[in-house]
This record gives sequence, structure tokens and C-alpha cells, in this order.
Amino acid sequence: MRSATSYFTKRTWILIALVCCFTLAGGVIAALAGNPSDRSTQVAGTSAADASCGDVNASGSITSADIIGLVNFVFKGGSAPSCPGCFVASGAVDLGGNVDTPGTGNWSVEYNGAFNRYEITITDVTYNFPEHHTSISPNSGVAMARTHSEDGKLHVFFYNPNGTPVQSSFTFTTITF
Repeated sequence: MRSATSYFTKRTWILIALVCCFTLAGGVIAALAGNPSDRSTQVAGTSAADASCGDVNASGSITSADIIGLVNFVFKGGSAPSCPGCFVASGAVDLGGNVDTPGTGNWSVEYNGAFNRYEITITDVTYNFPEHHTSISPNSGVAMARTHSEDGKLHVFFYNPNGTPVQSSFTFTTITF
């Protein structure tokens, strides 16, 4: 049986790879379609530095080897992906708005009861929607989770099936584009 920590880590890398690959000018599909006989074609309009987010094996370009490396990591216990440019923060928050599992350890959280939201501050990061994506996984009876950014912070809201704001423990993963 997988531990919760290894499962969260693998889900995190899947999210990073998929979002990053498919936001970089068509991601892996564009890279492979660029020249069908050359599977090392780099995504059009990107440099090796730009491609680091989808470049799971850190080869300098996005290729089919990145997909294979990710599959090996998730399903066969292969080595963890190395795309340092896109992963920003992750962790778990308890119901009261405290750090439950620090994950990357570069963030803090508090629950703001006046606005029914969790406010996450990521060290040395000004969080905003055009540059970041966050995946939220609530842990109990929540119908909807919503994120927002203000004053450089990530705000997380939860609602029950009736649309009433509620508190919930949750895990999150934030990446940058």
C-alpha cells in the first residue's frame, strides 16, 4: 500500500508535468508534431530555460523521454523528475488553518474567519493568477473549492453542497507557468 506522502508527491509531479507541458506552446504534442522523424524537437518559440517546466529529465528540451520518465516515476518507482523552474510550493493544511504537513516548507497559512478563507503566503513569491496554478484537494465533505489571489497571497475557499462557506483540511500544490 502506498503512503499518503508518496501518493501526494506523485500526484504533484503528474500535475506539474501535465500543466506545464500543455501550456508551453502546445506542450509535448507540438514538440512531437514539429518533426515526426526527430523526437527531440524542442517546443517552437522556447529556449531550453523556458522548457525547464515540462522538461522532466532536464535534457534541455521537451521530448517523448519526458513522458517516459514521468511514467517510470509514477508507476515503476523511477527517479523523481527534475524540473526546478516550475514547482513553487506544496503541503497540507488542517481544519483550523495550521500547517499539517509542511511539504516544501516554504509557506505559512492562517484561517481568516471574517472572509471564510485560508490565506497562504509563499516565501519570496508574489502569488497571482496569471503566473501560478494551484491544485486543491479538500479532505472532507466539500462540494467546491475555489482559489483567489490578493496582496501576493493565495486564498482558498470551501463551500458545502448548499453553497455555504465551510472549513476543510486540504492539500495543495502550486506551480508557476
